[in-house]
Amino acid sequence: MVPIMLRMMRLYPRSWWVKYATYSIIIPSALIFQQAGEGLALRKTLVLTAILSMGYCNTFLLNSLADRKGDEHKPGWYAISRKNVIWGKLLASSLLITSITWAFMAFETSTFTVFLALQLSSILYSLGPRFKETPLGPLVGSMFYWAPVILVYLHLGHVGWPTRLADARSSLWLFLLCTFFLGLEKELSHNLYDFIPDGKAGLRTFGQRAGMDVTRGLVRISKGFFLILVIILGYSLSYPLFALALLFVAFGISGLYRAKYYFVLLAPWLLISKASGITEMILLLGAVPFISRAVAHLLLRLRSGFHRIKGCYAKLNETLHDKHRKAVFSILERT
Repeated sequence: MVPIMLRMMRLYPRSWWVKYATYSIIIPSALIFQQAGEGLALRKTLVLTAILSMGYCNTFLLNSLADRKGDEHKPGWYAISRKNVIWGKLLASSLLITSITWAFMAFETSTFTVFLALQLSSILYSLGPRFKETPLGPLVGSMFYWAPVILVYLHLGHVGWPTRLADARSSLWLFLLCTFFLGLEKELSHNLYDFIPDGKAGLRTFGQRAGMDVTRGLVRISKGFFLILVIILGYSLSYPLFALALLFVAFGISGLYRAKYYFVLLAPWLLISKASGITEMILLLGAVPFISRAVAHLLLRLRSGFHRIKGCYAKLNETLHDKHRKAVFSILERT
């Protein structure tokens, strides 16, 4: 039962942390730290991370329960027994109650209100009106990336350093826009990836409503805005980060490497300084899975490039030998 629960919460075999936490928790916290010039409060950061983690797990758990029939048409489908459904509902209720209770005790009124709104949206994504099957599906789904950035700023940013954080708002809001278009592109791409299974299951997702051509066009537009905002964000931070942003965007456009791995370098760049403390080191440790994934992808690309070069060399060598053989036989025939 435990592996099934972990899988329903997207903690196994691949955790949601690797996909979302770097954008929704680590980078926005690092931006606040970098602009403030002093360490983040450990307790506040850990409590915020725990609340957001429970929110993610609860959202994915509800999504797994709501989509258990439609998912049978997708690769990697696994059956969920009636007993696991009951345990899943109990676990989802416990996570929801616990996260709301912690948020009520830890957050200020404005932050708590935003948290409730985001929590309600994530629940209604799978249940009730099921935003997932409405034209608002990609917009609500993209909140996995950008919505927690608002909570991070409200909880960590506006308490303490009011004058210095006036300068941080530009980079933080640029990052918010960046994650908005990244999330939108990922959700629309997910609609395309699941287009056939969703059609077989009778789901009315945005991709099914708009069609593949329109959805594909919106994916390209969202990706274009994301790449532009990566460059602007890098420029707002420093010239070296601006140069790296240009490099990663060039890699992304050419298909050599994913532009989103720019944030792999951004995390340690922002978190490591003379003012770094235990909070910053914990955040950096949390970014390790994302960093290791980027490194593994880089090694695969290098390996693929090596084999391509090797194949091109072998083909060129064979072509030259073939031309040489033809030339030799031609000379022999004439003599």
